[in-house]
Amino acid sequence: MRAVATLVADRLQSARRAGLLLLATVAMLATASMVAGLSVLTTAGDRLDTIHTEQGRPDVVVYTDTAEEFRSILDSEDRVAAVGKPSRAIAADVGVAGSQGVNSMIIEAADPESVGVGAPRLLEGRWARGPDEIVIDRSWAVDSGVGLGDRVEVEIDGAVTGLAVVGTAIDLGDCSYPNCDPLRHFVDTAAFGRLNPTGDGFTRGFVSLEPGVVDEDFASSLLSRHPGISVQSWSDTRADLLIVAQVSSYFVTGMGVFVLLASSVVVAGAAIAAVVARRREIGLMKAMGAIPLQMAAAIVVEHVVVAVPGVLVGWLLGSWLAPSLEVGLVEVLGRSSVDLQPALLMSAGGAVLVVLAVATAWPAGRAARLSTVSALRDAPTTHGGRIQRLLDRMPGSPTLHLGTRFALARPLRTILAGLALILATVAVYATWSTIGAANTIFGDTAYSGDPWDIAIGPGRDAELVEAALRSEPAVTGWFRDRAVPVVLADQKVTTRATSAGSVEPGYVIIEGRAPARPGEAVVGWGFIDAFGYGLGDRVPFEARGTPMTVEIVGRYAETEDTGRVLLTPIETFEAAGVEVGIPSWRVSVDSGSDRAEVAARLAGALPEGTDIFAIESAEGRADPVIFPLLALAAITVVVALGNLAATMASTAGERLRQAGVLRALGVSTRGLLAEAAVAGAVVGGAAAVVGLPLGFAASGLLLDSVMGLIGIGPGLFGPPVAGPVLVLFTVGVALGAVVGVVAALPMVRKPTSILLRAE
Repeated sequence: MRAVATLVADRLQSARRAGLLLLATVAMLATASMVAGLSVLTTAGDRLDTIHTEQGRPDVVVYTDTAEEFRSILDSEDRVAAVGKPSRAIAADVGVAGSQGVNSMIIEAADPESVGVGAPRLLEGRWARGPDEIVIDRSWAVDSGVGLGDRVEVEIDGAVTGLAVVGTAIDLGDCSYPNCDPLRHFVDTAAFGRLNPTGDGFTRGFVSLEPGVVDEDFASSLLSRHPGISVQSWSDTRADLLIVAQVSSYFVTGMGVFVLLASSVVVAGAAIAAVVARRREIGLMKAMGAIPLQMAAAIVVEHVVVAVPGVLVGWLLGSWLAPSLEVGLVEVLGRSSVDLQPALLMSAGGAVLVVLAVATAWPAGRAARLSTVSALRDAPTTHGGRIQRLLDRMPGSPTLHLGTRFALARPLRTILAGLALILATVAVYATWSTIGAANTIFGDTAYSGDPWDIAIGPGRDAELVEAALRSEPAVTGWFRDRAVPVVLADQKVTTRATSAGSVEPGYVIIEGRAPARPGEAVVGWGFIDAFGYGLGDRVPFEARGTPMTVEIVGRYAETEDTGRVLLTPIETFEAAGVEVGIPSWRVSVDSGSDRAEVAARLAGALPEGTDIFAIESAEGRADPVIFPLLALAAITVVVALGNLAATMASTAGERLRQAGVLRALGVSTRGLLAEAAVAGAVVGGAAAVVGLPLGFAASGLLLDSVMGLIGIGPGLFGPPVAGPVLVLFTVGVALGAVVGVVAALPMVRKPTSILLRAE
């Protein structure tokens, strides 16, 4: 052990600083990305669970017509640990002056702290104290840029009231805007009476359950026994709140694995180059009595010791970056404090060190097994002769043959450099596919389960609504939609009943087909994943106390409730005699029209109080996921190209005498650079040929996994497009050629006499 420590200390004192810096940097980058991603998975959920506990564990929120009904229902439930004070609420549209209002509920909060279970949490400002004040939902305030002192307009049954914003708050009744609505805003008793002079509205309150009671089971059984109420479980809300942050963390962690794999290949290549450069030193040490095991251990320990500071810095950097990746939470709750978790240092940092040690072990073992005579030889023997002789028989210019000789002079180092480029190609292709998928999902609402531009709330006068739609030239079509409370396997399931208007519903069908007759249905991936049904299966459920059965004929793209949704024609319920209620309308407009302007014109043609809103653009909402991916992909490419440059430079340094001979025979400087360019292009092209198919497979697995998380499921994105594939191949060849030229420049600048004396 002492001999190994002495060898390591001696080598660290004499090693080149550039090599040490590269090793520490790749260890830092791999550790930082893995720590950041894994930290989000734990910290984001912990933050929500802490708030849930502090608010009295509001496991289920229950909506009833009156406070008396709320109490009578829950008083008979023995699984309830505590019940919060119910609050009156009324539906409204809330927005800033001149803009489209957002579907909301105004909640009476005379004394918010007295609510108990599920009390709202004030995040900024103070609670409302007067008929002209309001506390708004924090997520909407951040998204829309509304701050303290601004005024918002509350529209209820056509009456618009301006209120001053005095605070922002959250509660746990549903997830945050824009992923969920209605928003929850809070006013005192005076303001609530002003907004709701008729006394209409509903009651809502939170319930804390006994330990061991599953909130989803309780909510479903409550809905089954009381079909007229509405319920929402904390499990569902928590999953919706975390989904975007989880997707971000999975992407960042996955790219961290790419960086780690690329780094391991780089380290292995650097170790081989270092061994070649230190052959005489190794031979002298063996001649002085060092045994092979000591030599191998010294080389491995040397690299691990250098990587340790990089791992520590990466742990600190990843922990610092993690709070900003809590997408969907950081905007509402603010940036959490940096949490230096020793467990992540041990897991992520330990994985990085183990991988780097394994990557170094093989070249270290080869060096240790060298005979003393071979190690003391001035230069290592060349390899790849058989492959080169085969290539020499093929037609081509002398430059092409010389370039391939350059590339194959050290086959093992070239293969490792190629592997790093292959991993970089996979990372680039996966990033490109992911960005394309994110832009598709956010850019076309049909892929998230909303194939429309404007929604019109339930209206009793269907003829009046559809007359207004027919008279609006920007409207290209519409269909009707109804939400129906359904219980399946003792669980509440989001269910829609649709019927054609001027067009059939334009849902994106991924598998199977759209329902064509009563008794058929399509479902989201979350439904299949949760209940185990598939295409062709018959699903029994209960709607408003009536047993029913539908056949699954397709799967469609849906993100609401993470895809746990059932969609069937309205005739399915009519045939069973189930009342489905008043329809809503889903309206499409032509691409050249402004959705908000069309919605405003339709609102003017419909009775006052009609609930109508335009789906807002989701532009920019994928940026928190895209930016880390781009950064990590760029890092992987830079590391791989740097490794290729180091490999080309070391090979060029070993071929100085051969370069002098070629120049003496009449080969120009341009010819020598062309040889190096061919060598780099061969490696870059080969890496692209291998990496692109692997990238397609890897991106398919990655996208299918992420699409499954958000409810859409696998199979949405098809085979690669030829154009981008050709572009990536061309870029790979070009970058390889450029790196080869840059690496060879120091060689070709030397005089011929010096080149001939090099070896």
